[in-house]
Formats: sequence, structure tokens, C-alpha cells
Amino acid sequence: MITRWFTNLRVFLVWLLGFILALVIMALGHELVMMFFVNTLNTGRYIVRLVYVVYFTIAGLICVAYYIFIHEILSISARKGQLLKNSLLIIGIQLLIICLIHLGLLAYSYFSSSWFNILVSTIEGLAAVIMLFFARRKKLPGTQ
Repeated sequence: MITRWFTNLRVFLVWLLGFILALVIMALGHELVMMFFVNTLNTGRYIVRLVYVVYFTIAGLICVAYYIFIHEILSISARKGQLLKNSLLIIGIQLLIICLIHLGLLAYSYFSSSWFNILVSTIEGLAAVIMLFFARRKKLPGTQ
């Protein structure tokens, strides 16, 4: 009983961290899309309002589908004993997306190109690559 509760708690905590990272992706992605439409395409205010509504509608639907899908994957992987591997894979992919969006916003000068922002982006990228490396690493025969 306690082990099942602890497993469900771990699944919930990984799901919650994924939820928070997905909200960050939605917010930063919105700013990147708006910077693209305003700065690159030089669109008017009516197109920007339309893109605003369309972006959050599509992103919201994708997030709902993602949460339903990811909860099932985490529950199944917890039963199989692969929760750590799959959670590293999921969170690593999300961190990599955040890093790429952050770099895009740095390129558009949305954020200042200070050492702090470059360092944060580098740390995001390195953490994502390390997580993905450990998630995809195959165990050698004869090791635990």
C-alpha cells in the first residue's frame, strides 16, 4: 500500500514538473511567435491579435493532449520500473525546447545578450543533453 502510494506520488511529481515546464514553453513560445510576426513579418495589430488567439487555442489543445498522454506513459513506466528513464527523457526534451526558444528570443533581442542570459541558456542546454544522454544510454550486459 505504501509503495503504491509512493509510486503514485513520484508519478505526480514528475507530471507536475512537466506541467510547469510546459507552461514555460507556452509562454516563451508565445513571445517568440509574436517577435517573429512583429519584427520579421512587420504585421499589423489585427494579425497580431489573430495570431495571439490562434496560438493559445492550439497550444492549449496540445497541452491537454500532452498531459493525458504523458500521465499514462508515466503510470505504465512506473509499473515497469522505468520511471526514472522516462522522466529524464520527458524533462530533457522539454528543457531542450526551452533552451531553443530562449536562444531564439536572445537572437531577437527580447532578452539582453548579457552573460547571465547566455549562461542560463547554456545551463538549460547542457542539462537537457545530459538528461537525454542518461535516458537513452543502454546498460551494458552484466551490470545492474
